[in-house]
Amino acid sequence: MATGAFGTELHHFKWFASNPEHLKYFNDFMALRRGGRESWLGAYPVREETEKWVAGEKTLFVNIGEGIGHQCVQFKAVYPDRLGGVVS
Repeated sequence: MATGAFGTELHHFKWFASNPEHLKYFNDFMALRRGGRESWLGAYPVREETEKWVAGEKTLFVNIGEGIGHQCVQFKAVYPDRLGGVVS
């Protein structure tokens, strides 16, 4: 019995890689699904938690399994002055 994406043996991200039209739909959905809702970026005290960081010392934000990095783009837009790496 197939246990992967859409009745295949493939993990969903591997399936999307071989089905670019569906990947585009998925990425569009991920970008738009939040609508006008507040982002977590306004709830966590990023500035306060990172004010004593030294450039290049730490990774600041890691976005795991989120398509093409919408959260990373949003994070950099809200906190362009924060030191630390942003990984998608």
